[in-house]
Amino acid sequence: MEINVSAKSVETKSDIKKFLDFSWETPYDSYDVPILDSVIKAMLNGKHPSCKYGEINAWLFLKDNKVVGRTTLHSNILFNKKLGSKVILFGCTILNDDIEVFKAFFNLIEEQALVSGASKIFGPASLLPNQQGGASVSNFDIPGFVDSAYTPEFFVKALDDWGFLHENDSQTWICDGIQDDGFDPESLFNFDDTNFVSENLAIRYGDKKEFDEQRKVLLPLINKSFSTLPYFTNIDEQEFAFQTDGLEYLIDESLLLFLEKDGVPVAFVLVVPDISDFIIKCSGNLNMFNQLKLYFSRKKYRKSAILIIKGTDPDFAGSGFQTLLHRELFKNLKAGGYETLFSTFVELTNPGSSASYLRAGGRPLQDFAFFSKELETKKIANTKEIADTIETTNNEAVVSK
Repeated sequence: MEINVSAKSVETKSDIKKFLDFSWETPYDSYDVPILDSVIKAMLNGKHPSCKYGEINAWLFLKDNKVVGRTTLHSNILFNKKLGSKVILFGCTILNDDIEVFKAFFNLIEEQALVSGASKIFGPASLLPNQQGGASVSNFDIPGFVDSAYTPEFFVKALDDWGFLHENDSQTWICDGIQDDGFDPESLFNFDDTNFVSENLAIRYGDKKEFDEQRKVLLPLINKSFSTLPYFTNIDEQEFAFQTDGLEYLIDESLLLFLEKDGVPVAFVLVVPDISDFIIKCSGNLNMFNQLKLYFSRKKYRKSAILIIKGTDPDFAGSGFQTLLHRELFKNLKAGGYETLFSTFVELTNPGSSASYLRAGGRPLQDFAFFSKELETKKIANTKEIADTIETTNNEAVVSK
């Protein structure tokens, strides 16, 4: 019996709704924290700030007129420059556990790579690794959390089987003994406080009323802190404002810390209350009603927190500034009644960053990675090979068994 899976580009409002509504099959949907609808809509209608660096195309995969998968495909000129070659990125990707769906997905990427002239596939990234991306590749019975993907084992296996390689191997982390009687940040994170005077140091905290100004102050430090990482591209003001829009209503001001030396920020830590369960329950739809619901119930989400990002000006590496900030962070977490701290992925090549979690009695939670695949020049140039498996008709590519 012939089985057809088609890949249809997302163009209409109806297509966008289908794209937003599609999620992992049960039980995986309750483990994955979806990307916010507002972010995906901005990607698809060209209003996301990153759209100026490359067009974003979205696709639905259909089988018997039923949606069985979705993905975005795009290229970003800043990412291409960073890697030194043209790359096609896939993101927002959800696929049913079906070999024919995988065939349609991989054939579509290679077709689009051919059209765009890309020589490498990279992802998942929505839209870039420094925005949201990567995949959990171990402990598949552990749910994801905000800013950290959950990826079903069958999808990871499909990527491996199709010749994708792991890049930027990392781990997410958990510290879950914060309220233990013996947990003492002062003794765990030693810092000589006489340095406050000798080095003219000052700790600043988040301020909801001054959040716009604090964003502008922190952005140059964020870009400088991560400039040497292989996947990181500089974030501009528009992108940063978009990524942090509404954060001032969510943050616990005591969990956003930055250290100034001579009045200039040199290190920072951003931790937010964990609202993962809320985002899952509302399926990523933070409309006005759900925003108000979250705002008035925000005190419910003070048992766990998520370390989103931290960094130090490379000129002050090894200064102990992160030790100081983590001392204050864990003191504030304990005082605030938080029991658990999760951390987004930390590269295995960056043991200094994970050392703070080890000091606090933390442990790795899940292995994490990006996937990449180099496309052979001969294969990219062979249009007939793709045409034999993909027939393009009226904006629809059909893959047949």
